[in-house]
Amino acid sequence: MMQCQLATTCSQADRPPLIENVATVLFARALQVLFIATPLLCWCLNASLGKRRIQWPPLFVLTGVIGYVLLLASVQALDHALLADLYTHDLDGDRSFSESELTEEAQRAMNRVSNDTGRALAPATGLPITFIWTLLNFALLGSVESTGRWLISKLSPPRTVEDASVSETNAFIPDATQNPYHPPASS
Repeated sequence: MMQCQLATTCSQADRPPLIENVATVLFARALQVLFIATPLLCWCLNASLGKRRIQWPPLFVLTGVIGYVLLLASVQALDHALLADLYTHDLDGDRSFSESELTEEAQRAMNRVSNDTGRALAPATGLPITFIWTLLNFALLGSVESTGRWLISKLSPPRTVEDASVSETNAFIPDATQNPYHPPASS
């Protein structure tokens, strides 16, 4: 592989492959998908706990915090990938760009790094966005669960009184001289 000497004669094929950069971008995208799926995953995990379920407010806060951390991690991973792409255009490795290094491709990479306000404001705007996203998902999942319970109660056969009642032969009916809260003493 030949070494790139001048930015004007160096082509993309002469550069080393950016396997790390691709892996970082894929990792950032996976974190974004996980961020989107976090409310559903937390809801399903909580539902699988049975009687040890977490109550609504702590589950909501926990899900929001997990989502916020995932969002910030994806932003940092994407930022790392964009910076790695930018510094592939830095031929002398001093992390600054001279006139000979400022090609059109380097300029586009520099614009991708510097012109993303959403990535820069993610720590401030990510928290409310995450909690709004969690609230919308929990409202939808709660309504689906309530509707499902209602449908099951309407479609299931009604319970009869005979199933739950006690037969009269086994029932204790105290007379006026006995305490109704204590069974009679055995003779």
